[in-house]
Amino acid sequence: MNVFLDGLSELGRNAGAILLFFSASLGAGVWLARLFPGGWKEQAWLLVPFGLAAGLVPLALLSMLFALLGWLWPPILKIGHIGMAALAVSGLLAWIVRERKRVALGVPAWAGALGGLALFLLLVVRLAFLEGLLLPPYSDGAAHYLMARDLLAPASAPQGSHALVGLLQRYYHFGFHGLAAWLVSVTGLPLETALPLLGQLFLVIAPLAALFLSGVTTGSRKFAAFAFLLAAIGWKMPAFASNWAKYPTAAGLALLPVTLGALYLLWKSGRRRPAAWIGAALLAAGVGIFHARTLVCLLVAGACFLLVRLLDRFAPKKILPWLAAAAGLLAGYALVSQQYLMQFYCGGQCYALGAAALLAPFAILYAPGLSLGIFLYLAGTIGASKLHLPEALRSYSVVWLDGPFLEVACYLPLAFLGGLGIAGLLGRLEAWPRRLRPTVRAWVRRAVTALIVLLVFWNVTRIDTFRPSSCCNYVHAADLAAIRWIGENTPPDAVVYVSGYKTGGSRVAMDGGMWVTALAGRRSIVEEYDYTWDTLEMLRLACAQGDVYVYAGGAYYSFEMERFNRPDWYDIVFAEGPVAIYHVSGCIGGK
Repeated sequence: MNVFLDGLSELGRNAGAILLFFSASLGAGVWLARLFPGGWKEQAWLLVPFGLAAGLVPLALLSMLFALLGWLWPPILKIGHIGMAALAVSGLLAWIVRERKRVALGVPAWAGALGGLALFLLLVVRLAFLEGLLLPPYSDGAAHYLMARDLLAPASAPQGSHALVGLLQRYYHFGFHGLAAWLVSVTGLPLETALPLLGQLFLVIAPLAALFLSGVTTGSRKFAAFAFLLAAIGWKMPAFASNWAKYPTAAGLALLPVTLGALYLLWKSGRRRPAAWIGAALLAAGVGIFHARTLVCLLVAGACFLLVRLLDRFAPKKILPWLAAAAGLLAGYALVSQQYLMQFYCGGQCYALGAAALLAPFAILYAPGLSLGIFLYLAGTIGASKLHLPEALRSYSVVWLDGPFLEVACYLPLAFLGGLGIAGLLGRLEAWPRRLRPTVRAWVRRAVTALIVLLVFWNVTRIDTFRPSSCCNYVHAADLAAIRWIGENTPPDAVVYVSGYKTGGSRVAMDGGMWVTALAGRRSIVEEYDYTWDTLEMLRLACAQGDVYVYAGGAYYSFEMERFNRPDWYDIVFAEGPVAIYHVSGCIGGK
């Protein structure tokens, strides 16, 4: 109940921004849908999910365009952002007026009402994550803050390590940062509020995108509904990724299903309209600018589709289910052999994963070709995490898909597998047992459906992802006070050491000190948490940096305060709660 009440509180606090975001995204998306062929555009249960996800692309691209133009003439940024919002919302209103008689719900009224209620409840419980969150979590949060702030003031000297001036040299999720800059510009939200808010809104759009792809590929509402349910609350991921501030990942994976669905529609229609290919290219570009690794998933999915089509055309029909079963064993082995994946899809609770495995035979019997594609995709993406990139492409990672991205991304194939298995099971119950009357069989199906839904909701209580995890929420009130003190009491050229942890060849800040550069404007240096501050050698290295301060955040991976018990070397200049700031004052004597 507290989760629901906190979510309602956040909804009331940010209602205007949320309404504008969804309206603008849907407005841009429904007009983008007109580029693609097919009667699916006249069914709201497919069009609305497509529009909400696909609309992110034109909004992000236009925001980036105005940021680039703002580099030349700063006023164009605000004008462009407001114009984007007005155009997108006007487009939605025009679409409603123009298409209200042509577009039907596409499902029974009771199903539409139930779906709307489910969507509202999902939004509310996801917003509860924001209650009490002072700043975006993890070290990625501070990086996102700097990048988005640079886009809000493109003419000023950039502080982000991936600013516009480095556009051709370094790439860092410009789609998400452009979208965040747009939302802040038109709503006036603080940037530190807008970033995690967008992350939670992506968690609402992502299962809708799964619903769209499952709906357009099979036409099965049962498959689509359960794929939506499992993508929304079946596993810890993608919701847990908010603790890592993996907002671009969540956005890219929300765009992936609608892009695949749009490409499938192009293939199915057999037409070669230039407008449709332009729309597909826009969506593919959107996938890339939100998160480049999502393009790898797109390529893997395309390869799986081509392979399944070849097998379906040339292999004997009876062999396809057996191939799907073999691929399922391969994908299952690939998944369970990766311990880092299992901690999010089986750690502490294997109910959902076990159920998906038990339902896999029903999925294979129901749609062997699609099941084969899902298994190949899952195995292929895990395999891509083992393949090394060419030397020229190595920047943030040495493999095609890194571990954290894959940890988030696996929810999609598992949701599709579970949804397909449930649809297959219910399909079997329609004809079995034959001796029962049709009305009795219908009640059996309803009972099984209700039981599955209840089990999914029971499972979500075991994997609570509605609150920030203590693993990654580093910033507390004392940290904000300490950072404010640094901004007000240290010289502009001061250097602040913050503690971190070495991973993947780089150091990642691991306490509230990670926000010193973003909020106080001071240069920070990340050193490992067990740095030997009580040795003369380390003191000399610190003194070489100039006027030096040390941030001790009192977290698990913060600097050990016992090492600063050298009054001749270190003065404690700030202390509040577990946080302390030391000034390196012994440089003259230590040299």
